[in-house]
Amino acid sequence: MDWNQSASQIIHLIGGKENIDHLEHCSTRLRFTLSDDGKVSKEALEHVPGGRGVRINAQCQVIIGNEVVEAYDAVNKHLGGINKDQPAPKMKRQKLGSLILDFIISIFQPLVPAIAGGGILKSLLLLLAALGWVSTTDSTYQLLNLIGGAPLYFLPILVAITTANKLKVNQIVADSVVAQCLSLI
Repeated sequence: MDWNQSASQIIHLIGGKENIDHLEHCSTRLRFTLSDDGKVSKEALEHVPGGRGVRINAQCQVIIGNEVVEAYDAVNKHLGGINKDQPAPKMKRQKLGSLILDFIISIFQPLVPAIAGGGILKSLLLLLAALGWVSTTDSTYQLLNLIGGAPLYFLPILVAITTANKLKVNQIVADSVVAQCLSLI
């Protein structure tokens, strides 16, 4: 996949470099904070090679999939490193509901793979035990059961990490505060 060509098309179709205030990515999407969402050619953007769709709400999100890091690097290269030595993006006036939803999604979206993986592992262990293929007293079963439960057990600390990332504060301090609160319970 030639991400350089796709990156230049994406930049053009979202209104050019001057329309981009901030660029970031999650596990599958390029997330643009734009000066004017009206400049986006959504229909054309959905047909860019390598893209899998477009969503526009609080941000313009170009769905890429597993190659999002390569796409991000190519777009950021075309923009001349927009995120380096640049102040925080200009705040646009948004609805309160949109801000709250964006905040919650930014915190919990990175945790979904860990929680889902733990749930799948625990489900497989339950199935194997129900079929009689493993014993619940077996040390391997107990260890895998603990691993499967770890994402939920440590959820407060994981939420502290992702919240610290979203708020751009020190992760170690956030983890320490949450761990201290948990020790009081």
